[in-house]
Amino acid sequence: MQQLTFDSPILQMAVSCDGKYLALSHDFDSYETFLAVRNDVDIPDQPKISLLSINNGQDLATINLTGERPGTKLNFINRSPLLIYIIYEGIQLYDCQAKEILATIPFKDIAGQVKTSMGSRVVFYGGSEQTVQVWDVLKKERVWQLPGYESVYRDWTYFSSVADISTEGEKVAVIRTGNQNILIYEIETNALLHTIPHAPFAASEISWSLDTNYLAVIGKETRNEPYEPKRFVWSLKNQELIAQENLESPSNDCSAITFHPSSNYLATGYIDGRITLESLKSKKTIFSDFIHRSQVESIVFTSDGKRMISGGEDRTVSIINLEELEQL
Repeated sequence: MQQLTFDSPILQMAVSCDGKYLALSHDFDSYETFLAVRNDVDIPDQPKISLLSINNGQDLATINLTGERPGTKLNFINRSPLLIYIIYEGIQLYDCQAKEILATIPFKDIAGQVKTSMGSRVVFYGGSEQTVQVWDVLKKERVWQLPGYESVYRDWTYFSSVADISTEGEKVAVIRTGNQNILIYEIETNALLHTIPHAPFAASEISWSLDTNYLAVIGKETRNEPYEPKRFVWSLKNQELIAQENLESPSNDCSAITFHPSSNYLATGYIDGRITLESLKSKKTIFSDFIHRSQVESIVFTSDGKRMISGGEDRTVSIINLEELEQL
């Protein structure tokens, strides 16, 4: 296992489809920021994005983010070296080869993740109005929108709608706070294709496998229980909930989820620094270890599926060679 150390917590990561680039968004160090504010001095850590070579860990570029604190959510436009990320003013598109900003698209009320399809379609969601929008970022045009949604549970309005876009960019899966259904729409026709019941009351992330056969969700199961994020996994072939009881790993206190490129495995990160990798077919755990000293914030795979990369609050990035796992 290779481990890289940085000067601030890792918030989110993305790997380019060609396997050349690893992009990291850095969060504020909350304790150091608290001390700086209390002592009326400059905040030591400002949000930024680091661009690294995934082969040797070399630092290729740093993108400094200005203005009020942005969410620094990011992803690559698949099959290209183009990085898309959120800033306070909207969305920026960055060319990793030329190392320059190509465009800024004004966009209001962004919160949550930035999910991309294999083309140039990107889904954004969240904000005070809980809108969900799909954009073709290269054409700079919106191709689909789900109107704002005001949950009757006003005390939970800080939880926004969450969404993911399918690999081919034709479908969107959405969960809205308090609705407790997964809604799957076809983008071109705006048709509601499926309504899957018994979703979490409030979700923080939803992830679609590349083959679109599985959906994984992190969220709070019911309104009245303590917020201990649980993981849920659905098989979309028969709309069956196959987790959390059926998979071996504990399902509480989850902080990150992602599917292996083969769609056969699910990686889950936890607030105690543990990462598991499980087979969706055998429902067996094939890897489990405390990779980080504190909360796992993000997990990604290289497109060839050979490496699993994780980042956490402990300011480290770990790269695990999956070819060394006999069960994979």
